[in-house]
Amino acid sequence: FSFLYSDIKWPDKLGGDIFTIDRKPAIPPQLALIITNVSYKTNLNEFENDLKVRYENIAGVTRLKNKNHFDTKLVKVEFSSSKTRDNILINGSIMVNYIKYDVKEFLSVATILICSNCMGLGHFRKQCKQSDSTCKVCGEHYQDLNKHCRSGAAKCIHCGGDQ
Repeated sequence: FSFLYSDIKWPDKLGGDIFTIDRKPAIPPQLALIITNVSYKTNLNEFENDLKVRYENIAGVTRLKNKNHFDTKLVKVEFSSSKTRDNILINGSIMVNYIKYDVKEFLSVATILICSNCMGLGHFRKQCKQSDSTCKVCGEHYQDLNKHCRSGAAKCIHCGGDQ
């Protein structure tokens, strides 16, 4: 991945046709880390420039936001090579603008597809092959959930156990 991420590794022509890359691929979470406790007053451009001077294979620096879209004290640093990232994580800290910061591994948010028709995993209602709808409370199949009497006991849809 790190070899192909660099623009200079790609040819200008392929099979006689000229092509351009519209956008770079996203950096996978395995090539990112989190710098903790970065002050809100820190100029992120200066922060990024100092990081890029010290480590040449930094692909991006982003201040993370919370669910209300407010800045946090966490800064995500993406690398084009895992070697530098791994060395920093082993060390447990990083120096930026003469300040020592703790670092942690970046763990991306897990996304799970759940079908609202059958409550199955790995697909959405549009791709669902089940004709009847599944009640999310009792796990029974019904043609029309609006006419379903919800007096049944609540149970896990997947294993049938009590909730």
